[in-house]
Amino acid sequence: WGLVVATIAAWSAALVVRLVYLRRFARLRVPRADLREGAGALPGYLRFGLRAGGGSFANTLSDTAPVWILAPLAPVAVVGAWSRVELLTARLTEGLVRVAEMLFPTLVERREDGDTEGYERVLIDTVRYVVGGTLLVAASLGGARFGVMDVFGPGFDVAAGTLAVIMLAGPLHAISIVQQLTLYSVDRPLATTVAAVVRMILVVVLGIALVLMLGVVGIALAVVIALAISAIVQGHELRRELSGSFMRFWPARALAAAVLAYGGGFAVAWFVDHNADGHLATLLALVAGSFTYLALYLVAGGTLPRDRERVGKGLERLRRMRSGGPPENGAPGANTPRGVGAADGRRARLPT
Repeated sequence: WGLVVATIAAWSAALVVRLVYLRRFARLRVPRADLREGAGALPGYLRFGLRAGGGSFANTLSDTAPVWILAPLAPVAVVGAWSRVELLTARLTEGLVRVAEMLFPTLVERREDGDTEGYERVLIDTVRYVVGGTLLVAASLGGARFGVMDVFGPGFDVAAGTLAVIMLAGPLHAISIVQQLTLYSVDRPLATTVAAVVRMILVVVLGIALVLMLGVVGIALAVVIALAISAIVQGHELRRELSGSFMRFWPARALAAAVLAYGGGFAVAWFVDHNADGHLATLLALVAGSFTYLALYLVAGGTLPRDRERVGKGLERLRRMRSGGPPENGAPGANTPRGVGAADGRRARLPT
C-alpha cells in the first residue's frame, strides 16, 4: 500500500504543476462561440476516433497478451521474471509518448502548409533519432542482461536471454508509433487499426506456439516478430503518402552505422558483464556498452550535417538564454511556433 500511495501522490504533484503552467496557455472559462464551434467539429472527431479506436484496443491486447499466455503454460517464477523484463521495456517506450506529442503537431502543420519535403524530412529524422536512442538502450541492457536481471534477485536470470530479445522491440515500437502518427496526419487511422489487429493475432498465435517450443524466450520472439510485421504493414500503406524513397533522408551509411554501433555496444557490455561480478560491474557494463555505441555511431557516420547543425543551434540558443540575450533573430517572439501566439496572428488550427 505504501507504493500505491506514493504513486498516487507523485502523479497528483505532477498534475498540480501542470495545472499551474496550463493557465499560461488556456482559459478555464470557454466562450460560447468556441463551444458552438467545437460542437460542430465533434462529429468529425468521433468518426476519426471510431476508425482509430479499434487499433488502440488491439494494441492494448497485444501488450497484455504475453502474461495471459505465460500464466497457464509456464511456472509462476517464469511469469515473475517476464514481468521484470516487461517493466524495463515499458520504461523504454514511455519516452515515445513525448516524441508523439512533439511530432504529430509538426506533421499536421507542415502538411497544411504544403511543405512536402519538410514533412518527409521531419518524419524520417524522427525515426532516425528514436531508433538510434532505443538501440543504444537495447545494446547496453541486452549485453549486460545477466547482471541486469540479477539486480531483481536470485532466479530472475532465467529471463536474461528474454531481455536481450525483447529489447529489440523498443526500436520496432518506435518505428510503429511514428508510422501510426504519420497515417493519422493524412487521415488514414483505419490503416493503423488493420496493422494493430495483425499484430495482436500474431502475438497470440506465435506466442502460444513459441512458448511451447522455447519457453519464456518464445514470447519475446513473438512480440518482436509481431511488431516487425505490423511495421511492415504500416510502412506499405505509408509509401503511398511519400513522394520518394526514405533513403533520401536516411543514407545507407547512417543506417549501417546504427547497426554496427548496436553490435559493438552489445559485445562490450556482454564482455564486461561476463568477466566481472556484482552490481557495480553491471553498472560498468552498461556505461561501457553505451559509450561504445555512441563512439561507433559517430565514427561510422551515423550523424548527418543537418544533425550537427541542429546541435549547434541548440547550443547557441542555450548560450543566449544563459546570458539573458534576445531570442534568435533578435526579435521578441521570433522563435514562437506558428499557431500558438504567432507573430502572423493566425489562430491555432486543430486537425480535422
